[in-house]
Amino acid sequence: MTRHGVLLDQAAREFSRTVPGAFKRNPHPSPALEEPPRDTWVEEFFDWLDPVVRAGHGLYLWL
Repeated sequence: MTRHGVLLDQAAREFSRTVPGAFKRNPHPSPALEEPPRDTWVEEFFDWLDPVVRAGHGLYLWL
């Protein structure tokens, strides 16, 4: 699993731990690739997000 995939899984688990049952999420991992594609924007986003989450703040993503 890519680094950002691990962070996304952790965020989903923490979200599901704190919300009512109807809103819980259980992400399904993508099949592993030999060499995962790199997405600079996603990597920069999680580099930015990591200290925010570690400081105890949350982030809502509206999709």
